[in-house]
Amino acid sequence: MPSIVVIDLPLSDNVSFHMFPSLGLTMVEHIAHLEKRGADVHYFADIPKSAIIDVWQPGSTDYTTFPALADL
Repeated sequence: MPSIVVIDLPLSDNVSFHMFPSLGLTMVEHIAHLEKRGADVHYFADIPKSAIIDVWQPGSTDYTTFPALADL
């Protein structure tokens, strides 16, 4: 099973990124507590080591919030 790398990145104008669906739609889905919510962010720059917050691996409490990964 894959690991999940948790990062904290500034999504500012000086770094090129693309997000789908949009941030607004993702927030609405979160507020509405929709079961299938999320977004893909394509970040077109190097990710600094200082931006890595955590690495979740199978068996960790946070990892279990993504049950679909168990099928991989």
